[in-house]
Amino acid sequence: MKWGIIVDSGSDLLESFLGLDGIGFESAPLKIITDNKEFIDDASIDIDELLTAMKKSAKSSSACPNTAEFHEAMVKYDNCICVTITGALSGSYNAACVARDMIHEEHPEKNIKVIDCRAAAGVMELTVKYAASLIKKGLSFDEIAEMTESYCRERKISIALSTYDNLIKNGKMSHIAGLVASTLGIRAVSTFNENGELVAKHKVRGEDKALCAMTGMALTEGGLDGKDIVITHCKNEAGAEKLIAKLKEQWKIKSITVRESRGLVTYYAMPGGVVLSY
Repeated sequence: MKWGIIVDSGSDLLESFLGLDGIGFESAPLKIITDNKEFIDDASIDIDELLTAMKKSAKSSSACPNTAEFHEAMVKYDNCICVTITGALSGSYNAACVARDMIHEEHPEKNIKVIDCRAAAGVMELTVKYAASLIKKGLSFDEIAEMTESYCRERKISIALSTYDNLIKNGKMSHIAGLVASTLGIRAVSTFNENGELVAKHKVRGEDKALCAMTGMALTEGGLDGKDIVITHCKNEAGAEKLIAKLKEQWKIKSITVRESRGLVTYYAMPGGVVLSY
């Protein structure tokens, strides 16, 4: 039985990041549309060019992978786990579900589990790695599907952004709240709630206080001892290193993976953004 893991590009994942040892991997790309160009969020995307285009554009938007892209990825496998970015930010989950249903009509013997991760970035990576570990253990499809979704629901995320432009433009954040934050130099440290909606938990001034707030949020969730974490940043390696130092002061973390954001996460995080997933 051929196994595959499918994500969308809200995960920031490339196959080269993962040691899947024979498990198939597919990433359905989202698109970022600026005034003069549509960027496909795949391995070839030029993040610097994207940022320049967004800065010059009066408006920009994102578009989810279409059903055909998910169908093409899913149909290759007998068993597959598909993890998408939160449905509150994108139609990716719905497109994946439609593709799953089409394949079930065409090939009822195929097993497909679609999981709305209700977050993005590192939460998706941690979930994918967990699913792969279960597949390698030889568990049944039903066991892997149930355990992977349960694991995903237990993951946490905190997000510190320096600008809110694209969240405001796309109706993901109140214009007034974003304007006040941007004007006063305030960073909103946010997370995704149980419905996958972005909610601000703290409003602080400056990066250092934002990173402290992220550390405090991890503490309230039981800490990070023995855990795998993923830190994603948008052109802010120094901020990511500062966060790592703060986390290591408090906990013995099992593993730390640092990722530079790819297209979709860059679109929302913008330069200076830092995301902690655990």
